[in-house]
Amino acid sequence: MRFPPWIVVLLSALVILFGIFRITLGFQKPPRDDEAPRKGLFAYPRRTQILIGTIYVVLGVLLILPVFGIRIPLFGFLGK
Repeated sequence: MRFPPWIVVLLSALVILFGIFRITLGFQKPPRDDEAPRKGLFAYPRRTQILIGTIYVVLGVLLILPVFGIRIPLFGFLGK
């Protein structure tokens, strides 16, 4: 089953934007001692935020490449 290209582009853009958001979280200043402790997504260490954000950006790019006709040999085993 093929998805319309605009849906793939939209979803991959969202994945890339989320990855950029995670990278920006990694470059924020560390919290002061008098602030409330961070929870959830904001509680990860800075290096982890950057690493996970980079992974999301790479996955978003891998999602968008087939829309432009670039074949990825890694995905050949999934079918045609």
